[in-house]
Amino acid sequence: MRKVRLKEVAEAAGVSPALASAVLNGRPVRARPETRERVLEAARRLGYQPDRVAQAMRWGSPRLFALVIPNFSNPFYSRLALEVQREAWAHGYDLLVYANPHHELERVLRAALAHRVDGAILVVSHHRPEELALLGGLDLPLVGVGHAASPLPFDRVSFQDQRAAQEAVAFLHARGRRRIAHLSGPFSSPTAQARLRGYLEGMAALGLEPRVAEGNFGYGGNGEAITRLLKEGMDALLAANDLMALEALALLADRGVRVPEEVAVVGFDGIPEGEWVRPRLTTLARPPEASAQKAVARLLARLSGDPSPPGLFWLEARLLVREST
Repeated sequence: MRKVRLKEVAEAAGVSPALASAVLNGRPVRARPETRERVLEAARRLGYQPDRVAQAMRWGSPRLFALVIPNFSNPFYSRLALEVQREAWAHGYDLLVYANPHHELERVLRAALAHRVDGAILVVSHHRPEELALLGGLDLPLVGVGHAASPLPFDRVSFQDQRAAQEAVAFLHARGRRRIAHLSGPFSSPTAQARLRGYLEGMAALGLEPRVAEGNFGYGGNGEAITRLLKEGMDALLAANDLMALEALALLADRGVRVPEEVAVVGFDGIPEGEWVRPRLTTLARPPEASAQKAVARLLARLSGDPSPPGLFWLEARLLVREST
């Protein structure tokens, strides 16, 4: 494949090669936000990849970010890793990705620091508040992704899941559903708590009785919870992620329950697998590219000396209506 040159990116964005280089390499530069975004969009569209060997010779060491995700088994995290890599490359950084299924945060960050990373992006929802609070003492720019149980000593990017869950309940109600159930994630999870709060607020606003069962955020092991909700007479199910929603679709099909005629199903995340099943899954999509772009932008801002206090940056989920409702 032909290597795309910096000059081509600059021409596509309508800027000078020097300005394009500064934007893509994350160096401080006087440029309007829309100009910076035009350069980044041109780089993504053309598939531009910086010459990292030349960069390492120029700066003395490779420029490197780390990304810490819980696992690769959930397609949402795999897509997040891909999008963070694309965004890091567009700015002249390589990426180390750590899967951390056993939540060994200290061990993972020690490994990242040993590689002299310039900054790290961390999915925070799987870690204890006291563990995350200690990270403020690290001499390493950090950005959290996801929900947290308490304020963090570094920037965090998160989707408005609570609001999205409320909107899903209102959507189902508008379609004539009155016995709307919620298959939650583990109650200890900040992500599950945010989505559960939204569901409960949405039900209360409509004067409906809540029906909640605790799931595990995975595909498999949720059959007992789904069966209980089905026995309670649900006519709609809001699952706290797409993997559990897909398990619900399979269980309902096995039981001869028609979707959406008898039970409507809505998921959370917007993973590609939701389009592969029949009926296709209605879901609250959380585009991982939005998380990646904002998280990398915050890391670059901190590396450029942004002195502002740690901030919380909200992103909007969107309802994708398909055949399961």
